Amino acid sequence: MRHVFGVDGADIEDLYDALVGSGITGVIDKHESFAAAMVDGCARTTGRLGSVAARSAGAGG
Repeated sequence: MRHVFGVDGADIEDLYDALVGSGITGVIDKHESFAAAMVDGCARTTGRLGSVAARSAGAGG
């Protein structure tokens, strides 16, 4: 896995901070469904495992 797709926000920033220097790139989008579409496309074209990071429905705002 080389990328983690997801959204940005105060409740999830620690995850993206932890990716710095790990060799995994955080790809930030505006909505979880778009991030899911991006990880699906990436997995289909590369054959690699993909990951989506999402916040809980009540988090952040």
